[in-house]
Amino acid sequence: MLGLWNIRSISTKVNIVYEILGEGLDIMVLTETWHRSSSDISVKLTLTPGYNFVDKVRFSDPSHGGLIVYFRSIFKFKIIQLPLFKTFEALALKLNVNKQFFIVLAVYRPGSAQISSMFFVELRSVLDHITLLGTQIIVVGDFNVHIERVDDHHTLSFIDIFDQFKLNNRINEPTHIMGGILDLVFSSYNLPVIQCKVFPSSTFSDHSLIYVKFPIKKIICIKKKINVRSWKRMNEDIFVSLIKNSPIGKPCKGVNVDSEYDVFSQELLNIVNTVAPLHCIESRISPVAPWFEDECKLLKRKCRRIERQYINWGGDIYRDKWIASLRNKAKVFSLKKNAYWCEIVKSNANNSKKLWSSFNKIVSKNWD
Repeated sequence: MLGLWNIRSISTKVNIVYEILGEGLDIMVLTETWHRSSSDISVKLTLTPGYNFVDKVRFSDPSHGGLIVYFRSIFKFKIIQLPLFKTFEALALKLNVNKQFFIVLAVYRPGSAQISSMFFVELRSVLDHITLLGTQIIVVGDFNVHIERVDDHHTLSFIDIFDQFKLNNRINEPTHIMGGILDLVFSSYNLPVIQCKVFPSSTFSDHSLIYVKFPIKKIICIKKKINVRSWKRMNEDIFVSLIKNSPIGKPCKGVNVDSEYDVFSQELLNIVNTVAPLHCIESRISPVAPWFEDECKLLKRKCRRIERQYINWGGDIYRDKWIASLRNKAKVFSLKKNAYWCEIVKSNANNSKKLWSSFNKIVSKNWD
Protein backbone atom coordinates (compact mmCIF):
# COMPACT_ATOMS: atom_id res chain seq x y z
CA MET A 1 0.00 0.00 0.00
CA LEU A 2 1.34 3.41 -1.02
CA GLY A 3 0.32 6.74 0.51
CA LEU A 4 0.58 10.23 -0.98
CA TRP A 5 -0.03 13.49 0.83
CA ASN A 6 0.76 17.15 0.28
CA ILE A 7 1.30 17.82 3.96
CA ARG A 8 2.14 21.56 4.00
CA SER A 9 4.68 21.42 6.84
CA ILE A 10 5.68 18.16 8.47
CA SER A 11 6.61 19.93 11.70
CA THR A 12 2.93 20.55 12.54
CA LYS A 13 1.77 17.03 11.70
CA VAL A 14 4.37 14.76 13.30
CA ASN A 15 1.87 12.66 15.26
CA ILE A 16 -0.41 12.20 12.26
CA VAL A 17 2.38 10.92 10.00
CA TYR A 18 3.67 8.63 12.74
CA GLU A 19 0.21 7.13 13.16
CA ILE A 20 -0.30 6.70 9.40
CA LEU A 21 2.95 4.77 9.08
CA GLY A 22 2.11 2.75 12.18
CA GLU A 23 -1.09 1.55 10.50
CA GLY A 24 0.99 -0.41 8.02
CA LEU A 25 1.66 1.59 4.86
CA ASP A 26 4.53 0.15 2.84
CA ILE A 27 5.48 3.44 1.20
CA MET A 28 4.53 7.02 2.11
CA VAL A 29 5.31 9.99 -0.13
CA LEU A 30 5.05 13.49 1.37
CA THR A 31 5.22 16.69 -0.65
CA GLU A 32 5.57 20.27 0.59
CA THR A 33 7.25 19.06 3.76
CA TRP A 34 8.95 22.41 4.40
CA HIS A 35 11.80 20.68 6.23
CA ARG A 36 15.31 22.12 6.16
CA SER A 37 17.45 18.98 6.37
CA SER A 38 17.36 15.20 6.87
CA SER A 39 18.28 15.73 10.51
CA ASP A 40 15.29 17.96 11.31
CA ILE A 41 13.69 16.93 14.60
CA SER A 42 10.27 16.70 12.91
CA VAL A 43 11.59 14.18 10.38
CA LYS A 44 13.10 12.03 13.13
CA LEU A 45 9.95 12.14 15.24
CA THR A 46 7.82 10.81 12.38
CA LEU A 47 10.17 7.90 11.66
CA THR A 48 8.21 4.90 12.87
CA PRO A 49 10.22 1.81 13.95
CA GLY A 50 10.67 -0.54 11.00
CA TYR A 51 10.84 2.27 8.42
CA ASN A 52 13.53 4.12 6.51
CA PHE A 53 13.37 7.34 4.49
CA VAL A 54 15.03 9.46 1.85
CA ASP A 55 14.36 13.13 1.33
CA LYS A 56 15.03 16.16 -0.82
CA VAL A 57 15.18 19.73 0.45
CA ARG A 58 14.50 22.79 -1.65
CA PHE A 59 17.87 24.38 -1.04
CA SER A 60 16.93 27.70 -2.62
CA ASP A 61 14.02 28.08 -0.17
CA PRO A 62 14.11 25.36 2.53
CA SER A 63 11.05 26.77 4.29
CA HIS A 64 8.90 25.61 1.38
CA GLY A 65 8.71 22.65 -0.97
CA GLY A 66 10.56 19.49 0.00
CA LEU A 67 9.94 15.78 -0.51
CA ILE A 68 10.19 12.79 1.83
CA VAL A 69 9.63 9.13 0.93
CA TYR A 70 9.17 6.72 3.85
CA PHE A 71 9.31 2.97 3.21
CA ARG A 72 9.59 -0.24 5.16
CA SER A 73 13.10 -1.20 6.21
CA ILE A 74 12.59 -4.57 4.53
CA PHE A 75 12.91 -2.78 1.17
CA LYS A 76 16.33 -2.70 -0.39
CA PHE A 77 16.72 0.69 -2.01
CA LYS A 78 18.91 2.73 -4.29
CA ILE A 79 18.58 6.47 -4.86
CA ILE A 80 18.42 7.32 -8.54
CA GLN A 81 20.48 10.39 -9.25
CA LEU A 82 18.51 13.09 -11.06
CA PRO A 83 19.54 16.53 -12.33
CA LEU A 84 18.25 19.65 -10.60
CA PHE A 85 15.11 20.70 -12.42
CA LYS A 86 13.96 24.31 -12.65
CA THR A 87 10.20 23.76 -12.79
CA PHE A 88 9.66 21.01 -10.20
CA GLU A 89 11.30 19.00 -7.43
CA ALA A 90 11.86 15.28 -7.95
CA LEU A 91 13.13 12.32 -5.96
CA ALA A 92 13.50 8.83 -7.45
CA LEU A 93 14.14 5.46 -5.80
CA LYS A 94 14.57 1.91 -6.97
CA LEU A 95 12.96 -0.37 -4.37
CA ASN A 96 13.41 -4.11 -4.15
CA VAL A 97 11.35 -6.52 -2.04
CA ASN A 98 10.79 -10.29 -2.38
CA LYS A 99 12.94 -10.29 -5.54
CA GLN A 100 10.62 -7.78 -7.20
CA PHE A 101 11.84 -4.29 -7.92
CA PHE A 102 10.07 -1.16 -9.05
CA ILE A 103 10.81 2.54 -9.34
CA VAL A 104 9.08 5.29 -7.37
CA LEU A 105 9.35 8.86 -8.65
CA ALA A 106 8.04 11.58 -6.32
CA VAL A 107 7.32 15.01 -7.82
CA TYR A 108 6.22 18.40 -6.52
CA ARG A 109 5.50 21.30 -8.88
CA PRO A 110 4.72 24.57 -7.07
CA GLY A 111 1.22 25.82 -7.77
CA SER A 112 2.45 29.40 -7.48
CA ALA A 113 4.47 28.96 -10.70
CA GLN A 114 2.84 29.22 -14.11
CA ILE A 115 2.98 26.12 -16.29
CA SER A 116 5.61 26.71 -18.94
CA SER A 117 6.99 24.84 -21.92
CA MET A 118 10.11 24.13 -19.82
CA PHE A 119 7.96 22.08 -17.42
CA PHE A 120 6.96 19.70 -20.19
CA VAL A 121 10.55 19.47 -21.45
CA GLU A 122 11.85 18.58 -17.97
CA LEU A 123 8.95 16.19 -17.29
CA ARG A 124 9.65 14.32 -20.51
CA SER A 125 13.34 14.24 -19.62
CA VAL A 126 12.87 12.66 -16.17
CA LEU A 127 10.37 10.10 -17.48
CA ASP A 128 12.70 9.22 -20.32
CA HIS A 129 15.45 8.61 -17.75
CA ILE A 130 13.55 6.42 -15.28
CA THR A 131 11.71 4.35 -17.90
CA LEU A 132 15.07 3.13 -19.13
CA LEU A 133 15.81 1.72 -15.66
CA GLY A 134 12.80 -0.55 -15.20
CA THR A 135 9.41 -1.65 -16.46
CA GLN A 136 7.41 -1.27 -13.24
CA ILE A 137 7.17 2.42 -12.45
CA ILE A 138 5.08 4.50 -10.04
CA VAL A 139 5.04 8.29 -10.42
CA VAL A 140 3.34 10.20 -7.60
CA GLY A 141 3.10 13.77 -6.45
CA ASP A 142 1.37 17.11 -6.47
CA PHE A 143 1.73 18.33 -10.04
CA ASN A 144 -0.62 21.31 -9.71
CA VAL A 145 -2.02 20.54 -13.15
CA HIS A 146 -5.82 20.62 -13.20
CA ILE A 147 -6.48 17.42 -15.09
CA GLU A 148 -10.23 17.83 -14.45
CA ARG A 149 -10.09 20.62 -17.05
CA VAL A 150 -10.24 18.20 -19.94
CA ASP A 151 -10.20 20.90 -22.64
CA ASP A 152 -7.24 22.82 -21.23
CA HIS A 153 -4.21 22.63 -23.52
CA HIS A 154 -1.86 22.21 -20.54
CA THR A 155 -3.88 19.22 -19.33
CA LEU A 156 -3.88 17.66 -22.78
CA SER A 157 -0.10 18.08 -23.13
CA PHE A 158 0.46 16.72 -19.62
CA ILE A 159 -1.64 13.58 -20.12
CA ASP A 160 -0.20 13.02 -23.58
CA ILE A 161 3.34 12.83 -22.18
CA PHE A 162 2.38 10.11 -19.68
CA ASP A 163 0.47 8.26 -22.40
CA GLN A 164 3.61 8.22 -24.52
CA PHE A 165 5.47 6.52 -21.69
CA LYS A 166 2.54 4.12 -21.10
CA LEU A 167 1.86 5.41 -17.61
CA ASN A 168 -1.77 5.51 -16.50
CA ASN A 169 -3.28 8.01 -14.07
CA ARG A 170 -5.10 6.23 -11.22
CA ILE A 171 -6.71 9.27 -9.51
CA ASN A 172 -9.95 10.64 -10.94
CA GLU A 173 -11.59 12.48 -8.05
CA PRO A 174 -10.86 15.85 -6.40
CA THR A 175 -7.82 15.93 -4.12
CA HIS A 176 -7.89 19.61 -3.17
CA ILE A 177 -10.21 21.65 -0.99
CA MET A 178 -11.09 23.81 -4.01
CA GLY A 179 -12.08 20.76 -6.02
CA GLY A 180 -9.09 20.30 -8.32
CA ILE A 181 -7.50 16.95 -9.16
CA LEU A 182 -3.91 17.95 -8.44
CA ASP A 183 -2.36 15.01 -6.55
CA LEU A 184 -1.82 12.17 -8.99
CA VAL A 185 -0.59 8.59 -9.10
CA PHE A 186 0.65 7.20 -12.39
CA SER A 187 1.80 3.62 -12.86
CA SER A 188 2.90 1.32 -15.65
CA TYR A 189 0.31 -0.64 -17.58
CA ASN A 190 1.67 -3.84 -16.01
CA LEU A 191 1.20 -2.38 -12.51
CA PRO A 192 -2.54 -1.77 -12.15
CA VAL A 193 -4.25 -0.41 -9.05
CA ILE A 194 -6.16 -2.89 -6.88
CA GLN A 195 -7.65 -0.29 -4.56
CA CYS A 196 -7.67 3.51 -4.36
CA LYS A 197 -8.87 5.63 -1.44
CA VAL A 198 -8.99 9.44 -1.38
CA PHE A 199 -9.59 10.91 2.07
CA PRO A 200 -11.50 14.20 2.46
CA SER A 201 -9.36 17.28 1.92
CA SER A 202 -9.30 20.06 4.54
CA THR A 203 -8.91 17.55 7.39
CA PHE A 204 -5.29 18.43 8.23
CA SER A 205 -4.20 20.03 4.97
CA ASP A 206 -5.82 21.58 1.91
CA HIS A 207 -4.92 18.38 0.05
CA SER A 208 -6.32 14.87 0.41
CA LEU A 209 -4.42 11.95 1.82
CA ILE A 210 -4.40 9.20 -0.83
CA TYR A 211 -3.96 5.44 -0.42
CA VAL A 212 -3.26 3.27 -3.45
CA LYS A 213 -2.79 -0.50 -3.43
CA PHE A 214 -0.66 -2.19 -6.11
CA PRO A 215 -0.23 -5.92 -6.82
CA ILE A 216 3.24 -6.04 -5.30
CA LYS A 217 4.12 -9.40 -3.80
CA LYS A 218 2.95 -9.65 -0.22
CA ILE A 219 5.39 -8.06 2.19
CA ILE A 220 6.09 -10.24 5.20
CA CYS A 221 5.34 -8.36 8.41
CA ILE A 222 6.58 -9.22 11.87
CA LYS A 223 3.84 -11.02 13.75
CA LYS A 224 3.29 -12.30 17.25
CA LYS A 225 1.01 -14.97 18.70
CA ILE A 226 -1.58 -13.79 21.19
CA ASN A 227 -4.50 -15.40 23.00
CA VAL A 228 -7.87 -13.74 22.44
CA ARG A 229 -11.57 -14.39 23.03
CA SER A 230 -14.26 -14.06 20.35
CA TRP A 231 -16.66 -11.84 22.30
CA LYS A 232 -18.73 -11.01 19.22
CA ARG A 233 -19.50 -14.69 18.65
CA MET A 234 -20.56 -15.27 22.24
CA ASN A 235 -24.12 -16.56 22.76
CA GLU A 236 -25.63 -14.07 25.20
CA ASP A 237 -28.55 -16.34 26.15
CA ILE A 238 -26.21 -19.15 27.17
CA PHE A 239 -24.04 -16.65 29.05
CA VAL A 240 -27.02 -15.34 31.05
CA SER A 241 -28.26 -18.88 31.71
CA LEU A 242 -24.88 -20.02 33.05
CA ILE A 243 -24.69 -17.05 35.39
CA LYS A 244 -28.20 -17.65 36.74
CA ASN A 245 -27.42 -21.31 37.45
CA SER A 246 -24.03 -20.66 39.03
CA PRO A 247 -23.22 -19.63 42.63
CA ILE A 248 -22.63 -16.03 41.49
CA GLY A 249 -26.24 -15.84 40.32
CA LYS A 250 -27.47 -16.45 43.85
CA PRO A 251 -27.12 -14.50 47.12
CA CYS A 252 -23.78 -14.69 48.90
CA LYS A 253 -23.64 -17.44 51.53
CA GLY A 254 -20.54 -16.30 53.37
CA VAL A 255 -19.50 -13.10 55.10
CA ASN A 256 -15.81 -13.18 54.19
CA VAL A 257 -15.34 -10.71 51.34
CA ASP A 258 -12.05 -12.22 50.14
CA SER A 259 -13.40 -15.77 49.90
CA GLU A 260 -16.59 -14.59 48.17
CA TYR A 261 -14.50 -12.60 45.68
CA ASP A 262 -12.40 -15.70 44.93
CA VAL A 263 -15.58 -17.72 44.27
CA PHE A 264 -16.97 -14.97 42.04
CA SER A 265 -13.72 -14.67 40.02
CA GLN A 266 -13.32 -18.41 39.52
CA GLU A 267 -16.96 -19.01 38.57
CA LEU A 268 -16.98 -16.09 36.14
CA LEU A 269 -13.74 -17.34 34.57
CA ASN A 270 -15.25 -20.82 34.12
CA ILE A 271 -18.33 -19.33 32.45
CA VAL A 272 -16.27 -17.12 30.16
CA ASN A 273 -14.09 -20.08 29.16
CA THR A 274 -17.29 -21.88 28.18
CA VAL A 275 -18.94 -19.17 26.06
CA ALA A 276 -15.78 -17.45 24.75
CA PRO A 277 -12.78 -19.76 25.12
CA LEU A 278 -9.28 -18.45 24.51
CA HIS A 279 -7.73 -19.22 21.14
CA CYS A 280 -4.41 -18.29 19.61
CA ILE A 281 -4.09 -15.92 16.65
CA GLU A 282 -1.22 -14.21 14.84
CA SER A 283 -1.26 -10.43 15.04
CA ARG A 284 0.90 -7.92 13.19
CA ILE A 285 3.22 -6.06 15.54
CA SER A 286 2.55 -2.34 15.31
CA PRO A 287 4.71 0.26 17.02
CA VAL A 288 2.87 1.54 20.06
CA ALA A 289 3.99 4.75 21.75
CA PRO A 290 4.25 4.69 25.56
CA TRP A 291 1.60 7.43 25.82
CA PHE A 292 -0.90 5.43 23.71
CA GLU A 293 -3.50 4.59 26.36
CA ASP A 294 -7.01 3.08 26.34
CA GLU A 295 -8.56 6.45 25.50
CA CYS A 296 -6.40 6.60 22.37
CA LYS A 297 -7.52 3.10 21.35
CA LEU A 298 -11.18 4.03 21.79
CA LEU A 299 -10.75 7.21 19.73
CA LYS A 300 -9.04 5.25 16.98
CA ARG A 301 -11.90 2.73 16.87
CA LYS A 302 -14.45 5.53 16.83
CA CYS A 303 -12.76 7.14 13.82
CA ARG A 304 -12.76 3.81 12.01
CA ARG A 305 -16.46 3.33 12.73
CA ILE A 306 -17.38 6.81 11.42
CA GLU A 307 -15.14 6.22 8.38
CA ARG A 308 -17.08 3.04 7.56
CA GLN A 309 -20.35 4.95 7.91
CA TYR A 310 -19.12 7.57 5.43
CA ILE A 311 -17.92 4.90 2.98
CA ASN A 312 -21.20 2.97 3.21
CA TRP A 313 -23.67 5.85 3.19
CA GLY A 314 -21.77 8.93 1.99
CA GLY A 315 -23.21 12.41 2.38
CA ASP A 316 -21.89 15.64 3.87
CA ILE A 317 -23.12 14.79 7.37
CA TYR A 318 -20.98 11.67 7.71
CA ARG A 319 -18.11 13.35 5.89
CA ASP A 320 -18.12 16.24 8.38
CA LYS A 321 -18.39 13.79 11.31
CA TRP A 322 -15.42 11.87 9.96
CA ILE A 323 -13.29 15.01 9.57
CA ALA A 324 -14.26 16.19 13.07
CA SER A 325 -13.37 12.80 14.59
CA LEU A 326 -9.98 12.76 12.84
CA ARG A 327 -9.16 16.24 14.08
CA ASN A 328 -10.26 15.42 17.61
CA LYS A 329 -8.17 12.24 17.59
CA ALA A 330 -5.10 14.16 16.44
CA LYS A 331 -5.66 16.78 19.17
CA VAL A 332 -6.01 14.20 21.93
CA PHE A 333 -2.99 12.23 20.72
CA SER A 334 -0.88 15.39 20.71
CA LEU A 335 -1.96 16.29 24.26
CA LYS A 336 -1.28 12.76 25.52
CA LYS A 337 2.15 12.69 23.95
CA ASN A 338 3.16 16.13 25.25
CA ALA A 339 1.89 15.38 28.75
CA TYR A 340 3.73 12.06 28.88
CA TRP A 341 7.11 13.42 27.84
CA CYS A 342 6.75 16.57 29.95
CA GLU A 343 6.21 14.38 32.99
CA ILE A 344 9.21 12.21 32.10
CA VAL A 345 11.46 15.26 31.72
CA LYS A 346 10.08 16.86 34.89
CA SER A 347 10.64 13.73 36.99
CA ASN A 348 14.27 13.51 35.78
CA ALA A 349 15.05 17.22 36.15
CA ASN A 350 17.70 16.56 38.79
CA ASN A 351 19.28 13.64 36.96
CA SER A 352 21.10 14.81 33.85
CA LYS A 353 21.90 11.27 32.70
CA LYS A 354 18.26 10.17 32.75
CA LEU A 355 17.21 13.54 31.31
CA TRP A 356 19.41 13.13 28.24
CA SER A 357 18.36 9.50 27.97
CA SER A 358 14.72 10.62 27.92
CA PHE A 359 15.50 13.22 25.28
CA ASN A 360 17.22 10.57 23.15
CA LYS A 361 14.12 8.39 23.38
CA ILE A 362 11.94 11.24 22.18
CA VAL A 363 14.17 11.71 19.13
CA SER A 364 15.16 8.15 18.25
CA LYS A 365 12.20 6.22 19.69
CA ASN A 366 14.41 3.43 21.03
CA TRP A 367 11.89 2.42 23.66
CA ASP A 368 12.96 -1.19 24.13
